[in-house]
Amino acid sequence: MPTDDLLRWSSRGVRVRQWKGRTDIAHLTPLGEPGALQQDHIDGIVNCLVSAGITGMFSAAVGPAEEQVFLDAGFKVHERLLLLRHDLEELGEVTIGNLRRAAWRHRDQVLAVDNRAFGEFWRLDATGLLDAVRATPQSRFRASYESEGTITGYAITGRAGSSGFIQRLAVDPLQQGNALGRNLVLDGLHWLRRRGVRQAFVNTQHINTRAAELYRRVGFRDEAHDLAVLAWGEAP
Repeated sequence: MPTDDLLRWSSRGVRVRQWKGRTDIAHLTPLGEPGALQQDHIDGIVNCLVSAGITGMFSAAVGPAEEQVFLDAGFKVHERLLLLRHDLEELGEVTIGNLRRAAWRHRDQVLAVDNRAFGEFWRLDATGLLDAVRATPQSRFRASYESEGTITGYAITGRAGSSGFIQRLAVDPLQQGNALGRNLVLDGLHWLRRRGVRQAFVNTQHINTRAAELYRRVGFRDEAHDLAVLAWGEAP
């Protein structure tokens, strides 16, 4: 199988992609319900990738059950993430009016904001951005547009059944502290509640205390367990 095809396929509930355009590193995302991932699924995919010359792999952020499957396949924990939940019973109001649907033609601007907001490991490329939009059956891709058309922040909110997810939130560092992040999150939460969603989840790095406090201020509460990103082989 050509490398480009090898790093863009799904098999037995796992999506495989290139990691940031690298043809030697794969990114694996379980697609089923928590607990559905089986050991032979990951073992088979890892063996296939290794035989094709892949030297490193990362998992998406996964819960405890999936984490153990990856650990048993030879992965190691790269980073643990704080997981928070919102029950959508009480929501603050969106107080700024310059939020609207993000146009895909403006993806370069969106990615520029993303790259300024995140460290190198967590930055998205165009493929990662598209995957974030498509990660759930329904999604809302909203951005803050200044009067001259400049994007200063964006959020991707997803819905899968009765659960919702803040899948990505990025605010230009020069705009942080002016309630833009709060309004982008609330915009997504109101959208979820209008569609009958009962609970929403978001994760962030433990060291990103500013983001964690923003989520708590709008009503998110810490879950009892963390998520984990795992790495295998020569992943940087």
